[in-house]
Amino acid sequence: MALAAQWVSRILTVCLVIIAPGILGQWLDRRWETNFLALLGFAFGLVTGMYYLLVMTGAIRGGDQRKGVGSEPDGSEQKEADSP
Repeated sequence: MALAAQWVSRILTVCLVIIAPGILGQWLDRRWETNFLALLGFAFGLVTGMYYLLVMTGAIRGGDQRKGVGSEPDGSEQKEADSP
């Protein structure tokens, strides 16, 4: 059950990251009487949401938190020296 709640949280976060900038852009369009901020908001949200989704699924390494203990900067694992 906890795993399902974790995935629901992740999916809702991706949806929010994609949709919220567009809604903010629509609000700013109405307030400032412009016509392009909603489009920019939705485009920014889509790019940001897709990046977050790729980081979350592990397709893109998201910094040191994804690297295992003992891994080299190039992603290869350290080999332990054989002791006699």
